[in-house]
Amino acid sequence: MPRPLIAALLAGAVAVPLAAQGNPAPRALKSPDAKFEEPFDQVVALRELANGRVLVTDVAAKAVLLADFRTQAHSQVGRSGQGPGEYNLPGDLIALAGDTTLVVDRGNRRMLVITPDGKMGATITFPEALGGIPDLRGADRQGRLYAQASPFPGGPGGGMRIDGPMEMPDSVPILRWDRAKNTVDTLGKVKIASMKINMSGGQNSRTVMIRQTPFAAADDWAVGSEGVVAAVRTGDYHVEWLSGRQRTAGRPVAHTPVRINDAEKEAWLARARNNRNRITVSSGGPGRAGPSQQMPEAKAEDFEWPEAKPAFTGAARQRPGELDGAGGDAVGAALDERAGLDADV
Repeated sequence: MPRPLIAALLAGAVAVPLAAQGNPAPRALKSPDAKFEEPFDQVVALRELANGRVLVTDVAAKAVLLADFRTQAHSQVGRSGQGPGEYNLPGDLIALAGDTTLVVDRGNRRMLVITPDGKMGATITFPEALGGIPDLRGADRQGRLYAQASPFPGGPGGGMRIDGPMEMPDSVPILRWDRAKNTVDTLGKVKIASMKINMSGGQNSRTVMIRQTPFAAADDWAVGSEGVVAAVRTGDYHVEWLSGRQRTAGRPVAHTPVRINDAEKEAWLARARNNRNRITVSSGGPGRAGPSQQMPEAKAEDFEWPEAKPAFTGAARQRPGELDGAGGDAVGAALDERAGLDADV
């Protein structure tokens, strides 16, 4: 359902390893500093500019918007398409120096520059070394970009197996792309959420649906301006700092597991039943395979439910039970390269 976008403007903080500071005390969030009344549908990324305006990616509308919280005005930046200054499926907004921003366009497998005045600039294609359609997370002060490798075929970590029973990898690399040197290196690996894969049909006509398993444990991470990655490990809930030269691990954070009740199961299933949170891929050789099959709605008995929630769910990227809205295009495009498949989302 459309809802007002509320942006809390948070003060910057310096990252300090947990081993040096101990376990931090919980802090209550204050009231938002600003509120934008215009409803958006599916906001996936925000970036506040120096003048107070905010870039917003609304993936359901396939649009990047520039919103002014003081005047309540907003306008679209660029437009939908495949040409210069156009995007097919806009996603994350990567902050560069001087209010320059990169919008990740997974649909066209590239990035577009948004200049400080809110205009579309140059187009930057993904290097082959990133493989597939990576999940770009941020940039450091040198302009190097940081991405999580795609779990689908074509990724540097191997990706999903399609030469037999389909299997998702349990972890993927964190990649650093130095655009000045045109090099890509690996800083470490992170555990990703497990997926439930349903297949139907035969070799000549096959339908695949991929859904995240309920309350799946997964690592999360972010990069700071100095190029140090903070990876939050779900195993014993600690932070590991990765710089490419060394790794520093903080001590585990104690937490009390929260048991999963029937109401939480139903809320998770309701999100999973939303068609835009599903990925389906239909195959049929050259050309379209005809109308895709209607996949059955998710039911509680379709999944193995853990007794308790993990310490965290990687909610900074996506909520439990939901798949990235770009995922359908990502898996479809990747499988199309390897096996001649078509994607339906």
